[in-house]
Amino acid sequence: MQVAHTSTHVRRHCDKALQTEGACIGLVGGARADRQQTFGVIVDLADQNVLQFRAASLVGERRKHTQNSLRKVFDSGAEERAILFVDSLDTLLTWHHVDEPDTPSADAMPSTVEYFFERVASYPNPVVLGIDDAVHVNTLRKHCLNLIVTHNRSEVTEA
Repeated sequence: MQVAHTSTHVRRHCDKALQTEGACIGLVGGARADRQQTFGVIVDLADQNVLQFRAASLVGERRKHTQNSLRKVFDSGAEERAILFVDSLDTLLTWHHVDEPDTPSADAMPSTVEYFFERVASYPNPVVLGIDDAVHVNTLRKHCLNLIVTHNRSEVTEA
């Protein structure tokens, strides 16, 4: 995995990451407009259809509602062979559903976050994940990231 900062060779790093099947790029920190600008570079390089979502629009009160929304996102994206961009992913990473089990072992179903990252890992086209707070970078690193682009040098360091 590579770490790039918006001021240094982002275009080259994004182009390299997009050469990987099922590429996953994390956009970390900065204002939403900064992440949108970086996403514009990715779109220019990839020349594919694009579907964009804010994570807050995908979460529902119950886990099954959220997982249904996520399924529709990935199914629609696959049908259109689109790049998916889910911004402000922090909402999904910290969301608690009213019907969540008290203990992880009380339910054999994956959590919503696990379900989301399973879908990301199996998605054949590029996925771009935007997070507001760099505290969530380690969660992204645990999953199939090819590149992290930071919008503030102090937010993330090379792993």
